[in-house]
Amino acid sequence: MESLDDDEDYAAIHLLEARFERIETGASASGDDDDDDNDQATGRPIWSGSHAVFRVDDEWYRQFHRVGGAQDRQGNTIDDADARWSRTLDRLELRRPEEGFGTLRWCIRLDHAVLDLDFPAEADRLHFDVRVNLATRCVRVAWRDMLVRFLKTERALRLMLDEKRTHQRFTFSHAEDCLRDLRRKRLAAALSPHSKVDRHIRWSLRLLHPLFGCPPNEHTMTLENVENDAVHMLLLLRRAASLSAAQVDYLHALARDYRAMEAQLRRLDDAYAEFKSYLTVPGFQMNILLPAMVTNAGHVPRDPVAWTDELREKIECQVERWRGQRDAVEQVGEILEASNEAMGVPDDSFDELGSEF
Repeated sequence: MESLDDDEDYAAIHLLEARFERIETGASASGDDDDDDNDQATGRPIWSGSHAVFRVDDEWYRQFHRVGGAQDRQGNTIDDADARWSRTLDRLELRRPEEGFGTLRWCIRLDHAVLDLDFPAEADRLHFDVRVNLATRCVRVAWRDMLVRFLKTERALRLMLDEKRTHQRFTFSHAEDCLRDLRRKRLAAALSPHSKVDRHIRWSLRLLHPLFGCPPNEHTMTLENVENDAVHMLLLLRRAASLSAAQVDYLHALARDYRAMEAQLRRLDDAYAEFKSYLTVPGFQMNILLPAMVTNAGHVPRDPVAWTDELREKIECQVERWRGQRDAVEQVGEILEASNEAMGVPDDSFDELGSEF
């Protein structure tokens, strides 16, 4: 993903979601809109086709049209985006190799499970047919092969989680160590012993941070950042998949209240700082002590699904207290702003009124 200065722009486009639309049969693969009728006429089940079609979310295109620069030049297609996005779009369509082996580009969500689309998801290394066409907003994939590999990998992960549950030491955490270990094994299995490049990648994989509490080595590899990014995103998506719709709605409502609390208290702090600047009494010092959750708001993830249970509980306590004091805080802010307007009037502002007084 290209670097974006605006957090809201990043949040709007950093995840591209494609939802299942249909199974392709002979008719649908050839572009016939009456494929369902043809299937019924021939007696073929709807899952007889070899490929599934997933449709990319329209909202992502609207946001990318704005963020990517196509809107500014009045373009209508994804190809009208700024040139700096060409590499990212090529990688999304699996037409350009990744800079780091094992980069997470596409993943699959099935129920509560989320894993890489393939290990790795690169055009020349895929184990099944995948075609991404952003212009037509479609992802076409050999669904049986994809699903079999996905289910085998998820089963292997769950067996590993059960096996390591009683382990005494972990490098990161129980779930994260298991996910990292599984990804490394799957990625290593995709490498060819006859390729010099692949042999170098395999050597690099062995030098990644040891798992399950083993002492770390002194090497810092480029692939470590690639793995960190991939695993953190997968853990976040797996956490999101495990939550119910009601839980997700609650977290987003809590996040909105938290941002509103942060904005109101910062306005109050700014108004008080201005008010205090008008006071010149020597030795007089007093500050409004903002809650630590507000002063450290820049370090709180924007996505509430990424909040840990401990962080969520702290935010819940702060927001609940703020809700009970919101009106009082608003009144204090209005008084301070009115006082600042009165105190900000220059001393000679009435000299030109022409009055004898």
